[in-house]
Amino acid sequence: MYFINIKALKEQHRAGQYQSNDSLMYLSATVILTYLAILLVRFPENDWSLGVDAVEGIMVLLSIFVAYVANGGNGGSYFLDKFVSIGWVVLIRLLPVIVLLALVINIGETAFFGQASEHDGPDDIIGLAVVYGIYTWRLAVHIKDTR
Repeated sequence: MYFINIKALKEQHRAGQYQSNDSLMYLSATVILTYLAILLVRFPENDWSLGVDAVEGIMVLLSIFVAYVANGGNGGSYFLDKFVSIGWVVLIRLLPVIVLLALVINIGETAFFGQASEHDGPDDIIGLAVVYGIYTWRLAVHIKDTR
């Protein structure tokens, strides 16, 4: 993995030595840096806000890893192409479930507490884990079908 040596990276591509697992490393590193930046500059409303961000970062990395394994790991092909395109369609198909889950959580908060919470809490972490769990499962199934 290269950090600043763009010439060597381009040569690796030209020579046909760039592999699918290289994309996994670059994508994972990008996600990690993005979430670290978010955690560093965000002013959390409460302790749960940082938990939500941390869980989301972990779930994104887990989704990438599970998709990579479903693609055949090091022996797979076109990982990034499949991850981006199939991931997009799975996300769009999952949007109604996300909206429904958000409505259920808000209605539940209103019923139990008299109003929906404006702050992050444990229900947000559970909701995120459920959504990412379904997304990761469906993404892996569809990517595995392309092998």
